[in-house]
Amino acid sequence: TYQLPGGALDRARLSSTPMTERPPEPPTSEDRAAAVADRIRAAWADVGAPGGSLVSCPCPECEELEAALRGVGWRDVDAALADRHEQDLPLLDAAPYRALLPAFLIAALDPESEVGEFVVYSLEPSEFNTPRFDGLTEAQGAAVLAFLELDLEECEASNPVYAEEPRRAIEEYWGRFRPR
Repeated sequence: TYQLPGGALDRARLSSTPMTERPPEPPTSEDRAAAVADRIRAAWADVGAPGGSLVSCPCPECEELEAALRGVGWRDVDAALADRHEQDLPLLDAAPYRALLPAFLIAALDPESEVGEFVVYSLEPSEFNTPRFDGLTEAQGAAVLAFLELDLEECEASNPVYAEEPRRAIEEYWGRFRPR
């Protein structure tokens, strides 16, 4: 028997009393971004470089994009290349867009990157954008949804004026990839 202030407490009772544990710390923004990046990598794990032409338009801007990304897979697009072509993602034809999208999603998770605005723009449902989503797998759609949900959360916390785009994209298209 142990003697405690206010009375005795026996060993059996002491050992059966659950210890109060501290609740786990909530994941940081960096932790959440890393988890989304892992989900993106897993969803596109078997996707290689797009074949054929990347763009249909013969303008100089599209020709430059074609030259920069021809034969390049999403794993080969580093943050600098994604930043350099951040505004060009919407110019890609459907299959190359789907094949290279993970590189831009991952680059956009870096808080220092400027890629995010155009990635979200390219994910907003529209007459032009929505047909490019056809062909994404359930896992890829769910990874895009995770990206948009994180973007929405961060926009609402830091600058709510930018929250409308990811919110609309989720509500109008990507929400269909939520687990049932």
